[in-house]
Amino acid sequence: MVYKYKKPHRYKGKKSIFHYRFFWLGVLIPIIIGVIFYFLFLSETFQIKKIIVTGEEKVSTEDIMLFVGERLENKILFFFQTRSIFSVNLDEIKKDILNDLLHLAEVKIDRKFPDTLNVMVVERFAAAIWCQTRQNSLEENLGGQEEQCFLIDNEGIIFERIEEDKTELLKIKNLTPNEELKLGERAVGKEKMDQIMKINSSLTNLNLKIVEAALVTEKRLDLKTEKGLEIYFNLERDLDWQIVRLKLVLEEILEKKILPESGKNFQYIDLRFEKVYCK
Repeated sequence: MVYKYKKPHRYKGKKSIFHYRFFWLGVLIPIIIGVIFYFLFLSETFQIKKIIVTGEEKVSTEDIMLFVGERLENKILFFFQTRSIFSVNLDEIKKDILNDLLHLAEVKIDRKFPDTLNVMVVERFAAAIWCQTRQNSLEENLGGQEEQCFLIDNEGIIFERIEEDKTELLKIKNLTPNEELKLGERAVGKEKMDQIMKINSSLTNLNLKIVEAALVTEKRLDLKTEKGLEIYFNLERDLDWQIVRLKLVLEEILEKKILPESGKNFQYIDLRFEKVYCK
């Protein structure tokens, strides 16, 4: 008789959850992420403590620092207050500065780790004075007109209202149909502003001091010299050629002594057409 023996079946005991690698990964990874999060966003190491401003002249350093400082505090994960150098939105701060501090033309903000912001600014400089008439309401001045004057930069943007002209800057009067301007707006296109400043510079080289420029239409610019002579330009034609023709006319005038020192015997030079007209 043959007897068969069954091998005893061994039952493996269940492993504790603590023996599983995935359990420890599931515990350690959130802890590591939490530590990194705290270190980068909540620890004192990366909290912004210094704001260094360079390039300012007329605009107060304190004003810029205060403006930036007020925009550093923000919340992350809805309730954590932080001034971390990693969480600050530099583009948004730059945009706010340019919208509010109108004397600034350019702003660049860089992070300097671990706790400093470098703010580099470029201020606007006044290229001329821009003036135009504003139609008052009946309540203000019985429907009369008021002249508004502003400092304007070489980009054509007005950035400061002035009540009285005490500078040697060129005064540009805008006689074209226009709406009321607000500070920070573009009063005239950069190309047209470049044309006006180029003409002014060229006439200065010809020993003609311009005291006033009038933008009569989009293409007509009238200039008035210190001696009363008026010169009319066409901004849609070749300015270099108009300036050359003006120089030739002035040389002829001086040679024939048509234009005395007072300038009273000569009224205008019109360069807008193929032929130069004088009176």
